[in-house]
Amino acid sequence: MANQTNATTEESSATIHVNMLGTFTIFQEIDRTTADSETEKLAEISASLTGRAHRLWLLIAYLVVNRDRGVSPQELIDLLWPEVTSSNPASTLQNNVSRARAIFDEANFTDARNLIKYTDGLYYWAPDTSTTLDAEMLERDAARVEKEISPEDPESLEFALETCRLYRGDFLSAAADVSWCANLAVYYRAIYKHLCKITVSALLEAGRLGEARELCLHVTSLDPAAEEFHVLLMRALIMDGDATAALEHYQTVEAYLAETYDIRPSAELETQREIALQELYGQSMTEESIRSFLFESTEEEGAFACSNAVFREIALLHLREMTRSGVDSHIIAITIDNQMLKNERRVINAKRVAQILSSTLRASDPFTKVGSNQFLVLLPSANRENAQMVFERIVARFHEVFPHAAVAFKVSMVSMGALQ
Repeated sequence: MANQTNATTEESSATIHVNMLGTFTIFQEIDRTTADSETEKLAEISASLTGRAHRLWLLIAYLVVNRDRGVSPQELIDLLWPEVTSSNPASTLQNNVSRARAIFDEANFTDARNLIKYTDGLYYWAPDTSTTLDAEMLERDAARVEKEISPEDPESLEFALETCRLYRGDFLSAAADVSWCANLAVYYRAIYKHLCKITVSALLEAGRLGEARELCLHVTSLDPAAEEFHVLLMRALIMDGDATAALEHYQTVEAYLAETYDIRPSAELETQREIALQELYGQSMTEESIRSFLFESTEEEGAFACSNAVFREIALLHLREMTRSGVDSHIIAITIDNQMLKNERRVINAKRVAQILSSTLRASDPFTKVGSNQFLVLLPSANRENAQMVFERIVARFHEVFPHAAVAFKVSMVSMGALQ
């Protein structure tokens, strides 16, 4: 008899687990004190918030979420049947409560009749039974992740990823048209996105690029407009040596934002595009590469090639004129040598160089950006000595305007006559 009493006590206190992130499920497990000592699932219910019984399940969901307090019948009536003008709405509520108790009883939940308890004029969810809710676990564990995560600590990264996996979908996603559900959905999605942001950042720093990419893709599948995760995804692709994939992703996002919201990508996304271009076209330019640039146009130049195309046409025009006049010109290739800096800082420095070129060169000296850390400048009627002086003037002006920028420059130059 003693053993039977102990088993009954354990069953009556078996924890109820409720999932509301994604599919709404309720289940109960118990660790039986039997010879095999195995954990056995006693009961499980998958609730539908779209069928005829959707109000019944919304009733249960509301009581679970508010299980730390009693809920009055009037609060439930106003919540579930705001449009009904019944002469006896309390009876409708009581009928739904009775149906819910019967469902739990049929599903073999322990102490099913007391899972919805009415005491002193208030309804309570399972006051005598422990209940865990996945959304609350997400909130609790996300706070722990923010305090403890470290790229140098694999256990903290695993815990962060495990916490991210708690989010299987939006809070009661099938009830997005119910105001209190929608409000909580926004709240928990914000927690999830913040959790993912700090987790992805730590994964990138730890070099776990594949996991970072997968997490970014999951977030953007839920929220395609989450630009910060498109930025992180592009960063992961670039770090993994796949700048081409990063550029392709940028083009996808650019098209989506234009078609859906009629807006341009953020400055952060543009920065990642510039970094990807730099990775693809960032090598130092020699006389041969300048020759290739002028005479070997490709179809992969994309939107950034517009200014390049104009520069090419101007250079070729000067080449034809030089054939008639015999007056030489020079092209100089200026490379920003700041590879020791972070990518974002390199992009900023490239923009600064463009600003200096605009203000320093003559109106007749066209220039174009190639990638993100190189510029080609055409100096009509300039010999090699003149071209060197122009380069030195550009460098001096840059350091005068931006004295704290840790930037060095390399230059190569070629005579237009040598290109004939």
